[in-house]
Amino acid sequence: MRVAAKWRPPLILVVWGSLAAVLATCLVGVVAFPVLISELGWPGAALLVAVSILVSVAILGALLARLLLRPVHALGARVDAARRGVPIGRAPLPHYGTRELGAMGEAVLDMAVRLDDRATELAAYSAHVTHELRSPLTSLRAAAEMLEDPDLDTATRTRLAATVTQATARMERLLGALRDLAQAGERGRAGAGGGEDTGPSDLAHAARQAANRLEIDVAAPDRIQVPLPSSVAQAVMDHLAQNSAQHGATRISLTLVEGGVLVGDDGPGISSGNAGRLFEPFFTTRREGGGTGMGLAITARLLAAHGGDITFVPSDSGAQFRLTFQGVTA
Repeated sequence: MRVAAKWRPPLILVVWGSLAAVLATCLVGVVAFPVLISELGWPGAALLVAVSILVSVAILGALLARLLLRPVHALGARVDAARRGVPIGRAPLPHYGTRELGAMGEAVLDMAVRLDDRATELAAYSAHVTHELRSPLTSLRAAAEMLEDPDLDTATRTRLAATVTQATARMERLLGALRDLAQAGERGRAGAGGGEDTGPSDLAHAARQAANRLEIDVAAPDRIQVPLPSSVAQAVMDHLAQNSAQHGATRISLTLVEGGVLVGDDGPGISSGNAGRLFEPFFTTRREGGGTGMGLAITARLLAAHGGDITFVPSDSGAQFRLTFQGVTA
């Protein structure tokens, strides 16, 4: 949910309008009082002027309370709700008094969403890490217990040592993938807004560097640029090209589509059952081959940090991913 886009008075208009209203009320009272005395007498004129001033002040106070006080208090409550993780902290307020408070409300809403998403993300990662590390840790514990047997033969001892090495390597890959995922967001934020663009030929060059045995077909003119720094483009294509090569593809194609670039390969493709889980951290179909399942998750985070997105596109042959960016048109 987003803050509704509609006209709101700027804060400076509210402030100077209030001052002008106070000044106008005083001037009208000063000018009208002598006339009212001649018509109503001093007590009647004083009472009428006093009541008029009180009514004017009440109306002005109610207006200021609606435009300033209520939104400020509501924003404060919304920040507290976001801090406590209450779901209402994600919803926009029903009313924002001024243009500045509307912008502040948008920022508060974004902050609440980011905090909530980050908390959910951390919880999910913690659960995944616990699950993924349990298997190699179990192997290490079993191997350590068996290695304590003094009567163990040499062949079994060698096999257990290999198990320890494999489990340790698996844990190192998982931890390295987690580190890369955490650094992807920081790397993206550091490069965001730098004004550096990348063309299709740059993406193709990055793919060749990642997997030089793949053939690269480019069907997109270089006049079309995507808002990615070269280092981020290299990382994105590294993951996509290596993923294609590891699954048996021999060719990658880059095709211009509305909003971005379509990256496809001629590999075996992705089953419908796995398509919905491609961007989940630690999901992999190559676990026995050492896959960590973090490549596409890192790619998605890098693109998101630059206002981009990656989606899986079902196709009759091979795997296809659409990289989309705001402001990129075919």
